[in-house]
Amino acid sequence: MIIAIITKYFPPRKGGIENHCYNLAKVLSKKGVRVVVHMYEYSSEVKRDYAKGEECFYFNGIPIIRHKSFLDILDIEKYDVIHLHNFDMFPHSIILFLALLKRKIFVNKGVKIIITLHGGYTPYWNSFPLFKRLLKMLYHVTLGKLFLNKVVNKVIAVSEYEKKLLIQKGIEKHKIIVIPNGIEDLAFTLPKLKSTWLEKYMPYLLFLGRVSREKNIEFIVKGLKYIDNVNLIVAGPIENKEYYNELLHLISKLELQDRVIFLNPVEGLKKYELIDNSLALVLTSNYESEGIVVKEAIARGKPVIVSNISPLKDIVKSNENGFVVRNYKEFINAVRQILNDTELIKKIYRNNKLKSRKWKWDIIANKVIEVYVK
Repeated sequence: MIIAIITKYFPPRKGGIENHCYNLAKVLSKKGVRVVVHMYEYSSEVKRDYAKGEECFYFNGIPIIRHKSFLDILDIEKYDVIHLHNFDMFPHSIILFLALLKRKIFVNKGVKIIITLHGGYTPYWNSFPLFKRLLKMLYHVTLGKLFLNKVVNKVIAVSEYEKKLLIQKGIEKHKIIVIPNGIEDLAFTLPKLKSTWLEKYMPYLLFLGRVSREKNIEFIVKGLKYIDNVNLIVAGPIENKEYYNELLHLISKLELQDRVIFLNPVEGLKKYELIDNSLALVLTSNYESEGIVVKEAIARGKPVIVSNISPLKDIVKSNENGFVVRNYKEFINAVRQILNDTELIKKIYRNNKLKSRKWKWDIIANKVIEVYVK
């Protein structure tokens, strides 16, 4: 079986979809499935390869083809399965339109097409500029819906909540299967990490992710004002500069400059070092397609504090493996419980270690293979 994974970016560029595609490709390869990754945007981390004129390269043994044009991706008949990721207009629409032609005009079923949406069909629309938002909305309710219902063989949703949203938007229920994001092996195998450089910030709450408006970081900052002697570390790329400046203004207004620390994006050992030495990971977003960092923290046995939205509240149960908070009072109480109730923290550790086993990539990849072969 030969699989083409089609994604906008791929590691070494950092991101949730990038890590998903990498881990899926890595585990599929170990299971004897031949995988070729097709990416269609330049990544600054590997641009030196492209500067040499190289369009094909390997990343940790995974073959990658970087396309300079959407049209380059159209030679798809040599694959058994095309696995699209996200819901970009291009090149997805071109691939899906050609597949539609072959199936309807030439009565040729052609290659099997699977798509994992990663929340891309039901995004946080306010994060898009107005014109792009309107264009994508129009595409989604017209051609996008047609492609998902009539061309794609199976739509993979990463959560039950995403499946519910897709059905509400008119995607046929029988087309959708839920396969959650997996968690990298390092989250399970790495011993608990101690840190000396983080001692000056302890005790601290941890936010891992993009600095963007839908992440609702201001909620954590405002709540921090009412909790003495606890800091906040924000580690992630600044996606929205305007929002970042608003946060800095708020931090200054609340006189929290010494208690809120911004760090660059982190991966691997440094990411788990930050998680392991934190009081809790906090994600109080207004929108999430799943929240992989929450699952990574759970895999490390850490308490997590999340907002009362699906799918976060579907992963976290208060006083069992973390806290779901609806307001500042509940947020403050959650932090105080974490600080003072050692027995509860031990219970959360045990529950989280047990809960996270089902998110191992080996299990997730087997579920994806089942979709490929059916």
